[in-house]
Amino acid sequence: MDLNMMLIRFLSHFLLIFMLFSMWPTITGKHIQQHLIDRRTMIKYAGLLKDQFNTNIGLLINSEELTQILRDGQPEVTKRDGLKLVTSFASKMEVMLGAKIGAIKNIVRNTEQQNVNHTFDKDLEFDYYNANFLNKYDTMLENGTLVKKLKPDHKEMVFDESSDMFQSTPINWTLSTLQVPLNIYKKDPAVVNGIYMTETLNKVFEDNHHKDKTLTWQYFASSTGFFRNYPGVNWDNGDGKIDNFDARDRSWYLQASHSPKDVVILLDTSGSMTGSREFVARNAIEHIIETLLDDDFFNIITDCFKGTLVQANSDNKEFLKHKLKQITSKGIANFEVALEAAFKLLNENNVNRNTRIGQNGSG
Repeated sequence: MDLNMMLIRFLSHFLLIFMLFSMWPTITGKHIQQHLIDRRTMIKYAGLLKDQFNTNIGLLINSEELTQILRDGQPEVTKRDGLKLVTSFASKMEVMLGAKIGAIKNIVRNTEQQNVNHTFDKDLEFDYYNANFLNKYDTMLENGTLVKKLKPDHKEMVFDESSDMFQSTPINWTLSTLQVPLNIYKKDPAVVNGIYMTETLNKVFEDNHHKDKTLTWQYFASSTGFFRNYPGVNWDNGDGKIDNFDARDRSWYLQASHSPKDVVILLDTSGSMTGSREFVARNAIEHIIETLLDDDFFNIITDCFKGTLVQANSDNKEFLKHKLKQITSKGIANFEVALEAAFKLLNENNVNRNTRIGQNGSG
């Protein structure tokens, strides 16, 4: 195994075990004062850390070969240039990351070119490989013989044996598969046109893979909701679970399509907001909160964080969601007062931000 790769593997394994060991009091949670870590548990985890350390050190220095050299009585010490080793490691990392960046640029170029060339057709029909509608059959009797036929809206895709890179999941190396969120009509013209336009990505994905065998998943997510994934894979594993995946909610999509924003959410808590109305409103707010990133600022016009916008970090988001569940519906809605408060809050936050920027600039 290459020395650099052994070093990376050793460091990653060691750091993982060290982090788990260090985090043990946190992992055991809020009951640490009531349940102290006993001696047997400490010995168990210390042994685990020792075993992992010894295993990875053995891989790093090739301990078996070193032991044999020492036993033969002919050890030879060679001085190595540390700077050269680091430079070589950095060079290989640069090549590896450069290949990944090149693959992304290929996807971007192709998509942009296809977008320029494509003419939107509201009546376009295109039969694509939906990852949730593959290789499912109905058994029926025809002329006295049992035959298998594809279920309605399903397509047949041939899958190859997978490798450890894909957790032994059967995949198709030639085609990508598409996933469309449940809340989007899979035959919507915007979705169908987008899928048709990006079909050429199949060849780009395949070429990228041939150039860099270390590439795993490649994908493209559209603002219309569809998600193209390569290699092709069957998402429906028959467990009966609902597919709630929406690429547009993922942090990598939000960060790529995101700019910092101030958000003030108005929630009607009048007596009319009961039952399904209340449920839908609160779920919508929770969904909005989840899409906010650390460089966003937000608030809900209630008793939470009165008079200010707070950073949308994980702690503040969890606090707001917790407070949201405690709000009771009563009284009469006063939209005029709520809107005035919202605009005042946004304006004050904007003034404060500009003041800070001016002070930083003048310094």
